[in-house]
Amino acid sequence: MREDLKALKNFTYAGRALQAGDKFSAPRSDARALRAVRRAEPADTYVTTEEKPAVTKTEATAPAKKTAAKKAPAKKAKAAGK
Repeated sequence: MREDLKALKNFTYAGRALQAGDKFSAPRSDARALRAVRRAEPADTYVTTEEKPAVTKTEATAPAKKTAAKKAPAKKAKAAGK
């Protein structure tokens, strides 16, 4: 059985020079290998986009204030010459 594919990159397949975006047909075993090496993808795929909610707030909020970082306690120097 053959699968319809779409080329992702320019390459030569079965004596044809394919450009990115070209559609072609290949045996299932070849199609699996071409998909694995990212040379082709199924021709009938499509990309959907997520529906983003419309922005309803119009008020600008003040940026959050940064808190001061706590300093580590200073290490005491060892007394010299014990």
